Amino acid sequence: AAQLSKIRKNLRGEAIILMGKNTLMRKAIRDVITADPKRAILENLLPRINGNCGLVFTEKDIRTIRTKLEEEKKPASAKAGAISPVAVTIPAGGTALGPQETAFMQALGIDTKISRMKIEILAEVELLKPGDKVSLSQAELLRKLDITPFAYGVVTDAIFENGDCYDAFLLDLTEDDVSKKIMQIIGDVTALSFGINYPSFLWFNNIVYAAQKQIMDWMCLSLETGYPTQMSVPHSFSNTYSDLMALCVGAEYYPKFRGSEDTLASKFKDAQA
Repeated sequence: AAQLSKIRKNLRGEAIILMGKNTLMRKAIRDVITADPKRAILENLLPRINGNCGLVFTEKDIRTIRTKLEEEKKPASAKAGAISPVAVTIPAGGTALGPQETAFMQALGIDTKISRMKIEILAEVELLKPGDKVSLSQAELLRKLDITPFAYGVVTDAIFENGDCYDAFLLDLTEDDVSKKIMQIIGDVTALSFGINYPSFLWFNNIVYAAQKQIMDWMCLSLETGYPTQMSVPHSFSNTYSDLMALCVGAEYYPKFRGSEDTLASKFKDAQA
């Protein structure tokens, strides 16, 4: 209660927190829908109301409100039968336990030695993984080592915005994450289209590019081998014309163009200028 009161104080003027019995909250939502059918989108909230939950109303930035909600946490000891929400490790090093606890450590499979009449843990021990159930001996070990691995506080489960209800973890996604995901999906669809040979607008550019590359390869092969093709003939004429112009310039022979008084020399000089 004190923790929730502090959270309410931090959010004063920015958000309103309502707590109550789940059955009453569901009934209130259904009554609102019955009174105004246009608010039927509120039904999306009903599956989210379970466990020890509450509603937070705000018009401010959702990420900021979420941060203020979740920053107030208090450490909690591990209790037998509880489900571990995080990984719990026992660090290597000295402890405050006396030699009489050696048998207890050995029963848990923890390698230890006695150093200055105290138990020293030889290697780091992974005691719990997320989702593991805390056993009685594990809870007792953490108590003896004065380790409080858990913390409790308000956790944002879902966001209801403009009629849509989505998981809170989506707030952590950035524009870059969304862009990368979209590009990955486009790549997968394009690969699938290629694989089943089904044309789509996603791989049209790839088809054009591949065709252009194949045409250029054929043209280069035709020019290299001297075997004329419909695609290589224009390039052959262009290359021959360039060779003739280079020969004329090298021999300082500048013939007149038919139907024009301009000479190749004047063209060449203009190009140089």
